Amino acid sequence: MLIINANQEQKRVFNKLIQEMNAQVVWNGRFIIMGDRLVLEGFVRSLFLHFDIQKAEVQFMDLPTDDEEEIDLTDYPELEDLITMAVYAFDKWGVLKGVHAGQDVAQLDQMFGLILGAYDLESVFSEDKLEFYQSGMLITYEDVIETVLNFTGVKIKTQSLKMPDVGSQNDETQTAAFGQNTAFSGVNAASAESLADKGAASAGSLTGKKASAKDRADKNMVEENNRKAERIEKYHARIGVLDRLSDLQKKTLERDIRYDKLLSEDEKEELLYPIKDYERQQKMNTAASMSGTVTNGSENGWQTGAAVPRDEKAAAERIEKYHARIGVLDRLSDLQKKTLERDIRNDKLLTEPEKEELLYPIRDYELQEKMSAGQFTSGTIKNVSGDGWQTGAAAPRDEKAAAERIEKYHARIGVLDRLSDLQKKALERDIRTDKLLNESEKEELLYPIRDYELQDRKSTRLNSSH
Repeated sequence: MLIINANQEQKRVFNKLIQEMNAQVVWNGRFIIMGDRLVLEGFVRSLFLHFDIQKAEVQFMDLPTDDEEEIDLTDYPELEDLITMAVYAFDKWGVLKGVHAGQDVAQLDQMFGLILGAYDLESVFSEDKLEFYQSGMLITYEDVIETVLNFTGVKIKTQSLKMPDVGSQNDETQTAAFGQNTAFSGVNAASAESLADKGAASAGSLTGKKASAKDRADKNMVEENNRKAERIEKYHARIGVLDRLSDLQKKTLERDIRYDKLLSEDEKEELLYPIKDYERQQKMNTAASMSGTVTNGSENGWQTGAAVPRDEKAAAERIEKYHARIGVLDRLSDLQKKTLERDIRNDKLLTEPEKEELLYPIRDYELQEKMSAGQFTSGTIKNVSGDGWQTGAAAPRDEKAAAERIEKYHARIGVLDRLSDLQKKALERDIRTDKLLNESEKEELLYPIRDYELQDRKSTRLNSSH
């Protein structure tokens, strides 16, 4: 979830849009980005714009945003294009009213591609969808904004999208607006033509990339599994904070899972299980608080003061999901890392030792990051003997920490048959880039992973030959 404070131009346009749509929303000037949703947060009611189903709806929803960090759009002007993009897209889908934009879908598809191409992203826009891709993999609107915020490459900026006019206009004024607005702001006719020529060439290469990306997503089973894994991971992130969701948010989560076309029925059932279990536990706790009794799950029925037994299967599944998120720490933003830590600390299903075991690799990763970033500057490291700081002194390895790290890796290697392809790759990468281990230790850890993959490939070939 991301919270963005709108600038003055956006407040003016979106307030007009709300009026034109006759939506009973009093907007507070904040955008909430959740997955493939752009939410105009209001008092009591909020306006939801759904990219995945191309619809808008007004919902009563108390969004849990107290612990989230806010982003001021004035500090991140590169995000303006992404918000403006939503206005054009939902207008072309017939969702908005009173928008006066003269571009057709093909032109907008080209413009969106040029803007996102500066961040190594791709898009496919048509009359029934707007999809975003990164390295050939389908990502959400929230992922796009996260990528732009954290982008470290060299941006090849073209022009910015101009917010379209909104409100009642007569035909003459509307025609004039169409003639003036090329959607890209600050360009004259000659530069616009030049931009179109460049855009056509760039769009040609981007179109080829988009086509190949879509083909790979449709035909390559490995990449489809990766897409599924990422989608499932996002659902688990929402499931991990069930205790903070309103009843409406829980119903929305269930609906999203049930109608997700990317997932199989078995995958949906696996995701729905912890939600159903949580609701069952809530009902049991409510009944217990009302009667002063709780069930112990035995045949003896209700017993006063008996503790509700923990669902060990659900706890094991929860821990496994946390490990999946921990396995991609290097791809998480600072905000996402904080959210992960908070989710673990507030998880009522886990014991304190289990939480500590999950938090350890996160703290260790942050420590490694600080060391890599040059926390120990000027080539100095503190001598443990107490002699003070010595230039060029090598830090002695913490053998106990190294042994614990190896033990953790062995635990993950021991469940290779339960890991997805994405999780196996994350495990290999973690071992290779671990600065605490020496090369021989890394090789010893990597050997069973390679052997497992070899055996798996042999088994696959054998089965296919039959």
